[in-house]
Amino acid sequence: MKHKFPSVVGLTSLVLVLPTSAEVIYSNLQDISIPNSFDGLYLNIETGAWNTNAESPVTGWDINAFFGGSALWNSPSFQPVRLGTTSTSAVANLSEGSLVTSNSTYSTFVQGADGQNPGGPGFGASETHIGSGAGQFVAGSEGYLGFRLNGSNYGWMRVVFTNDTGGALIKDWAYDNSGAAITAGNVKLNGSEMNLNQGSGDTNLGTVIADSASPVNVLKTGAG
Repeated sequence: MKHKFPSVVGLTSLVLVLPTSAEVIYSNLQDISIPNSFDGLYLNIETGAWNTNAESPVTGWDINAFFGGSALWNSPSFQPVRLGTTSTSAVANLSEGSLVTSNSTYSTFVQGADGQNPGGPGFGASETHIGSGAGQFVAGSEGYLGFRLNGSNYGWMRVVFTNDTGGALIKDWAYDNSGAAITAGNVKLNGSEMNLNQGSGDTNLGTVIADSASPVNVLKTGAG
């Protein structure tokens, strides 16, 4: 896999819910296409800004999915849940309802003194996460990627990865800004229906559902 070296220029404007207290921040349904190219898609989780330019990736990008999501690159601030602890271990496909916590498996790689983030988590990659094995993503099928954001906030991302073909998407994502564990898929917007499936330990959903194109029906399930 070729290495990609980040730069921090440019900012695409897309404002999501801004956290003011401990709550789950949800992106709303996005359905952002992942190109079948080496540039791929660069996405900033907190702002929702993205672009497809490897020469000038979006400011503060967290994840870069390319070749239809069959290959992934992550920044130090965004550490995906993996099947192992190396910086290139396969990113794990979590089932809906799985918990993402401090006890989930992340890369233990720490940058050396000459790294981009000395003494802290480093950049990482994954290109073995699609297949038929346990914890792998199935090409063309929906799955959940768990992550740790900025060292202490936990979240999930709903994706469809392909083997470098069309139809690959980042559908939506959510994270808890309090450092609490989060349940994968605890909020989901599809068409005119929003499903809230809060576990008993989940905190509040952000009080504003922003950028909704039309009114939605809200279905509440779960113990939270």
